[in-house]
Amino acid sequence: MGDIISYLTKSIIFEKELLKSFGVNNINLIDVGSSFNLFEPFDSIENAWGEDLRILCFEPNRETDIVSSKSTRININSALWSKKQKIIFHIAKEKSKSSVHPPNIELIKKFSDENWIERQTDKTVEIDAVTLDSVIDQHQFDADFVKIDTQGSEYEILQGTKKSISKGIFGALLETWSYPFHVDQKLTYDVMKTMDDNGYFLVDLNKGGYYRRKTVSNSTLYLGQIGQLDLLYFETFEKFTSSDKSNEQIIKAACLADLYGMTDYSVELLNHYGNFTKLIEQILKKRKTLIKNVQNQWRVEKIKNLLKFQPRTPPLH
Repeated sequence: MGDIISYLTKSIIFEKELLKSFGVNNINLIDVGSSFNLFEPFDSIENAWGEDLRILCFEPNRETDIVSSKSTRININSALWSKKQKIIFHIAKEKSKSSVHPPNIELIKKFSDENWIERQTDKTVEIDAVTLDSVIDQHQFDADFVKIDTQGSEYEILQGTKKSISKGIFGALLETWSYPFHVDQKLTYDVMKTMDDNGYFLVDLNKGGYYRRKTVSNSTLYLGQIGQLDLLYFETFEKFTSSDKSNEQIIKAACLADLYGMTDYSVELLNHYGNFTKLIEQILKKRKTLIKNVQNQWRVEKIKNLLKFQPRTPPLH
């Protein structure tokens, strides 16, 4: 689980009883493309918060096994799309690679076998799709964070979530594709523009995978091209502070910012509202280390994360 100065021990969000004393009742997550398996770091948040972690889980593949959970989950087998309609869902040979958009086999076959064989469509099913906005309204779900990982249909799902992200979901983790490995899919820059247009800024990104062409043997030392980018977004300061927020909403946003390594943004938000001095003290106390700040400290932290030393931020995948 990491060493004693990992994000698991330095992030205030794992201090359930402390945050309860500040008025935080629960943490609300939307997990789209979940396979009903919780991703890091929310698997650890689940261990800390138990049933007070509330999750809206979406997995359209009805063959996916539902795992047991300590959290309070609403499991939904509907697909999400830009509008309510029937769509064709392509179940891949490896179920986790299934998608509304079929794989672009003629293109992807140029790459190593491991990049495309499991993506081939095993069968198709017609299913009812709904918008995420409609489900959020139905369950009156006040989300703090959303993760969307749907093998190519992230853009369309965001189009059906505009009401909610315009109103405000503080954080979002989005899988995107920088190359059209699926037929008719939108790419990374389309998703980035949607988020920018709706008052979000890019916090961090992760290179999700490299694809190597068959023109060179796999035994050759070469990298290939990037295919996926995982993007972490938070609401901008201007957007977040432009509407009325409860103390609970403010604290949860600050905790999420701190969790993903933006303690400075966390403190900026709390300072703006002026009545969170004790919480700021607790956040900074947990983040304090014996290492003095040095020039280009971010470079040092990046190297530590790459080498799996002192992981101060969760992985973005």
